[in-house]
Amino acid sequence: MFTGERYPITIVDMEHVPGLKILNQIPMESRKIPRTMSFEARKRAAEILPAQIREVALRINEALLCRLADCGVGELISPDDGRIVPDAFCSEVGGPYNDERIGSDRELVASRRVSFGVNTGSVDAFVRKSLPRPGEIGEESLFCVLNRILGGRYAVARTEAYDDYENLVDFLIVDLERGGKPICAIDEFVGDEQDADEAALTRVRKKKERLHREGGMRVRYGIGSEKGSDLRLGGFEGLAGVYAAVKPGTLEALYAPGSSFTDSPSEAEWEFFAEVVASIGEDVSRDAVILEGNPVKEFLRVAAECLSTRTVIGREKA
Repeated sequence: MFTGERYPITIVDMEHVPGLKILNQIPMESRKIPRTMSFEARKRAAEILPAQIREVALRINEALLCRLADCGVGELISPDDGRIVPDAFCSEVGGPYNDERIGSDRELVASRRVSFGVNTGSVDAFVRKSLPRPGEIGEESLFCVLNRILGGRYAVARTEAYDDYENLVDFLIVDLERGGKPICAIDEFVGDEQDADEAALTRVRKKKERLHREGGMRVRYGIGSEKGSDLRLGGFEGLAGVYAAVKPGTLEALYAPGSSFTDSPSEAEWEFFAEVVASIGEDVSRDAVILEGNPVKEFLRVAAECLSTRTVIGREKA
């Protein structure tokens, strides 16, 4: 199992990344997605997202499985929610962990869900399943949009539930062009809590303190490579930790009447993508945990080029 190395934190000067202007810097109080996201937009998202997630997951699985030797499963990314599939890590199919380890992790997630009040009670579970929370909509939207625009080079996966709850990581980005190098992990994308702004700031600050103390983010159920070799499944440490966000109205615009995820990204998708990239760039330029030699700056450069040309990687100009 590759656990990586820890490197000194370096500062990335975002002013010199071509095409990326950190305009519309998103203040913390504007980053939260409130519970008041309109019913119509949430209903529209519930209608649109499942098919999009399946389509995107299919493409990612094809891109990853052809680079992964001796994998005994048919999918690494779930077509239901875009999360990394823990069963692919089972030793019975060539993975790094035995059933006991995976079962223990599932039990931990179940206990955390109870303590956080997630899916407790049949009525609550039904409501959440039929009408997703704004935070869930935001994460699923990021999964779809980033892969639709950058999927010709990068694979963006929602983390397995264990890494979400235990390691506080929401997404893993893998650079397929660089031999599957995991370039960074994303957290705190959107929130739907009714916390006060100060409480949100405190939560993020504590997470960043932990990242600096531990030398980066970690995942147990990771997909990546060691120094450009074949992809492998296992734990990774010392990943760059970045924070991303969009404004509430930008998320809602994805699901305005008549909107849909067509073959080419819509203007609403490009705006969503632009704000995500800008917020990552802002975090990188200030206090993200960025490790020496980590290609986050390259990721931002590629994303900026896509924005300036409105070109999807792997396709002609959109």
